[in-house]
Amino acid sequence: MKPLVLCLSWFELAFFLAALRPMFAAASLITATITSTNP
Repeated sequence: MKPLVLCLSWFELAFFLAALRPMFAAASLITATITSTNP
């Protein structure tokens, strides 16, 4: 039971990171836009 839970948590972590990647890209893009527009 324990290895299954560990595998599930690893799968959830990978899925969470995969879902977070586009948000990181959007945040960096917004930050770059704000930095380039502001003097």
